[in-house]
Amino acid sequence: MLRLSRRITGGAALGLYLWIGALTWFSVIPGAAGYWPPDFHVLGYDVEKIEPFVTSLTEEAAASYGYILRVLDPALVVLLATWITLMGWRAPIVRGIVALLAATYAVLDLAEDRAIHQVTFVTVLQPELVATSSAFTKAKFASLFSALMAMIWAMRREAG
Repeated sequence: MLRLSRRITGGAALGLYLWIGALTWFSVIPGAAGYWPPDFHVLGYDVEKIEPFVTSLTEEAAASYGYILRVLDPALVVLLATWITLMGWRAPIVRGIVALLAATYAVLDLAEDRAIHQVTFVTVLQPELVATSSAFTKAKFASLFSALMAMIWAMRREAG
């Protein structure tokens, strides 16, 4: 049953990731004059870095990006965190570590989605909101990396 759950959540997460990627590549980026969305900036961003993206978004691209932030990405976050937890569900002590890191990633990514939505869909960019959003983006990537490393450690530990 655990093996099937891993396959279902992993497959669903991969499918949703590809859907988000296609929507971003074919709708959001072209509709933002080639600028990348803020949540792709692993090392964070400031007002100057994301202002061109926000100001050049067309209505269609903004609708697509809003749909990604409000609907698709939260679903992906839950699926990915669940998959990481299931893949790391090995030795009892390791389970808790992997689950905690996956949950931390999920909370930070969901907070980032909300913060980026607030930053992107305003008339004037507010430096405080951008700084908060950027901090969530950096924390999201750090926590995702940590969760994936713990998952790999758990898998290698079980394999011997």
